[in-house]
Amino acid sequence: MRFFKRCWIRIDYKVREISWMIQRAKRGWSDRDAWGIDGYLCEILPPMLERLKDSHVIPMEMTEEDWNQKLDIMRIGFIAAKRMIDLDYPGHTGVELKNAIDDDTDTFKTSMALFAEHFFSLWD
Repeated sequence: MRFFKRCWIRIDYKVREISWMIQRAKRGWSDRDAWGIDGYLCEILPPMLERLKDSHVIPMEMTEEDWNQKLDIMRIGFIAAKRMIDLDYPGHTGVELKNAIDDDTDTFKTSMALFAEHFFSLWD
């Protein structure tokens, strides 16, 4: 009986994955993505910001080097946020863990301020 229950759970989950895939194709996001928007954005934004470094669009008031540096700061902030969401701090305990989370919080806040400041320049 347990075997059939496990099989049913796996089949049910595969059906849901297909449903989420169809939702992403139709509207660009799935119900599953909306359950954890923070994690979803922290997964998709770093590679998108990295890709913008290859673009030829640079804000007029900046050099390519300055723009790429700002994109890196934004990208690193979202990576830090993902680490906080997942509590991905192997080997850190107690005070070390608190300090690592505080550092990532500061990194993310700096990144978000930059992200907001340059939001309308994030296009290719």
